[in-house]
Amino acid sequence: MATEVIAALITGAATLAAVVLAWHMKGRRASRIDDKSESDTQVESAAPAPHDSPATSIGDRLLQILWLYPEPGELSACWAVKESDVIRGNLDLAQQQPGLGIAIMSTEAAIHAFGDHAAEKLEGVVAWGMGKAQADKPNLVLTKDPRTSDETLPDLRHTLALAIILARTRKHIARLRQYVEFALSKQRPQSGGWPQGEDVMGSELFSSVYALELIGLCIEEYTEWTTLLERSRKAIFDGTNWLCNEHTNTGVWTSRLFGGALWEPLWATAWVLRRLTPINSIHSSNYAHHASQAMQRLIQCASNPATWEGTPEDQRFRVEARVASAVAVGMKKLATEDATRDQANTYMFVWRRRANRLIGKMKDQEIDLATALFLLDSLVDQKKLNQIGQRVATRGMVCT
Repeated sequence: MATEVIAALITGAATLAAVVLAWHMKGRRASRIDDKSESDTQVESAAPAPHDSPATSIGDRLLQILWLYPEPGELSACWAVKESDVIRGNLDLAQQQPGLGIAIMSTEAAIHAFGDHAAEKLEGVVAWGMGKAQADKPNLVLTKDPRTSDETLPDLRHTLALAIILARTRKHIARLRQYVEFALSKQRPQSGGWPQGEDVMGSELFSSVYALELIGLCIEEYTEWTTLLERSRKAIFDGTNWLCNEHTNTGVWTSRLFGGALWEPLWATAWVLRRLTPINSIHSSNYAHHASQAMQRLIQCASNPATWEGTPEDQRFRVEARVASAVAVGMKKLATEDATRDQANTYMFVWRRRANRLIGKMKDQEIDLATALFLLDSLVDQKKLNQIGQRVATRGMVCT
């Protein structure tokens, strides 16, 4: 039933996209948007919120949210929240019971934007993550059993997320290699995917995505691990084959985490594309072809108003921030047909106008950490991210 609904959404979206594309291209010619530089089209200034100065850009605001996020304490953990609670709108709970998935995003953004200024904060993230792991090998991360809430279980998905953070920060290299070897050993030989682990509320999709990201990163960044390279390349090949076979017949992925919500496959697909598309070593498989198709389906469904019927505006904003992040990254990394690229440009044009307008009305505390990270991808010129980040970090250190 869900597959039939998604197919109907895609069919309806195709007609809508054609109309919007024609309108948009006409508007582009009339307003000479074609003559703008990349930074002009990629970063449209929002109307400043009442508490902001006119000079405060969206990039400054979003990176300031990241930089000023609370230090570890009773109700928070370094640069981490629980994504599923964020999407549901349970923002306090998301901060009180954080997961490592968003910490992957925050550490990646912090390294890029803040550089050496982020060193101490990154140490906090790593220490927090390592503190959640078992003391004895294989040192799996422990999470609460969702069935009882008062017991902890070793969790493969969160362990892989911690390993990705270690790979990016280059911390605890011996433990990182141990985690890579563990990931390779847990790949299912028949299917090529990875089990969801003990977390019965989890999904094989995200365990597999994290495993592929971890192994792909290590192929690129830890070339001295020669004895692991051949096994790692085969794991990437088999794992991406599994991933591509997990497409629904509509060309998107689903985790079933949010039940029957029409936007759930968009959320799941956006996560897959955002995590794996930047990893060059994964493109040597058949991933790139399927990712391009998935991006096209993602745009079509997100552009169809029927997808969002009954969805509160704030929830749509959070979900669509993830969709736009995936599209922004895909436009840079994937080879797409002209028609798909035109659809992507149209979608991003409409999204940026709406997002800038909404953010202009919001106070910083109304933008959660996770959504701020995804917004950075679609609203801020990535070439200027480090420049903005250095400014925000320097100002933040002076203030403290």
